[in-house]
Amino acid sequence: MKRNFYIILFTAIIISITGIINIYSITHLSSSHWLKQTVWLIISIIGAFILFRIDYLRLYNMRWILYLFSLILLLMVDIIGMEGGGAQRWLRLGNWNFQPSEFAKLTVIIIISSFIDKKWKPEGWETGDLVKAFLLIFVPVALVLGQPDLGTAGIIMLIGFLLMIISGMRWKTFLYIFLFFIISVPIMWRFMLDYQKARIISFLNPYSDPL
Repeated sequence: MKRNFYIILFTAIIISITGIINIYSITHLSSSHWLKQTVWLIISIIGAFILFRIDYLRLYNMRWILYLFSLILLLMVDIIGMEGGGAQRWLRLGNWNFQPSEFAKLTVIIIISSFIDKKWKPEGWETGDLVKAFLLIFVPVALVLGQPDLGTAGIIMLIGFLLMIISGMRWKTFLYIFLFFIISVPIMWRFMLDYQKARIISFLNPYSDPL
């Protein structure tokens, strides 16, 4: 486990340094963005070592507290969150802006992993347990969509579903979920904002973006 930690940490550092170099090459000395990113990288490395020292069973025992706390933070964004660029995604903590949806990614991993540990059976998922797991995923996803933050909501949903699939979901169940997703795409598209639609279109067809 220790070896895996260092491999993951080293990979993340290399990717982060590459990003900082790209930022510096674009902005040079005209911006302090690269310096801020460097500071955050150092803080993140220190945080990674601290988290590595924490027994994961403590997080397991605190799973519901962490999950509910993340939901409260997401609700607070709707009430007292900072607005910018047409979205309300941040909470102000002194001189720092905090995005609760990032914390929600971690809590979804913890709560779904613990749910799998308690409810999964060799013969597959029972319908009731499957619905409960999807609700645990859907609640934070719905709150993040309300900010609106389509990208982060999609990542949280993907994290939760991948954990369920990897745990041993039957192909028949997976097929039903996939068909439901395909059917719901036109409905979701109707409620998307224009800039969200533009991002998806430019992702599927980069040449459609004049920039």
